[in-house]
Amino acid sequence: MKKNRFIAALFIVLSILFIVSPPGGNKATDVFAVYYSPDGVDVVITHPPLTERQKITWWRHVRADLIPRLMQAGHRHIPERWYVWDYGDGFKPAGKEDLICFDAIPLPANCLDKNIVMWISPGEKGATRYTFEHGVINDPPEGNVKMQPGTSQ
Repeated sequence: MKKNRFIAALFIVLSILFIVSPPGGNKATDVFAVYYSPDGVDVVITHPPLTERQKITWWRHVRADLIPRLMQAGHRHIPERWYVWDYGDGFKPAGKEDLICFDAIPLPANCLDKNIVMWISPGEKGATRYTFEHGVINDPPEGNVKMQPGTSQ
């Protein structure tokens, strides 16, 4: 009986550790490239954060560094829309797959798998709107994040 409880407790502890720190989950999220267009800014990253909350926290830290980077490249107007893409398996030539291609990259390998991490746009009343594959989070200027149905934390 005690042995079964010990095994069950050990299983629970190991499960929690796996969820909190999955294999490969400790890699830092890095900005691989930034591409400007009048419609928005495409940010290509490696090792994206796992949860929506982690993605927003990461974005709040990195955004301040990206704006001066764009200004130094000669862009005076910073669009309000940002698209964050997962670098995944890297750039590849355009083909029959669903890819996002970048004109700033020389051919033939100028496309990525269309794996969007999130896109950021202005929301209502000064909020920042974070859109994910499974939902939307509105972050008002006061900082009271509003989770909408279908969004995980």
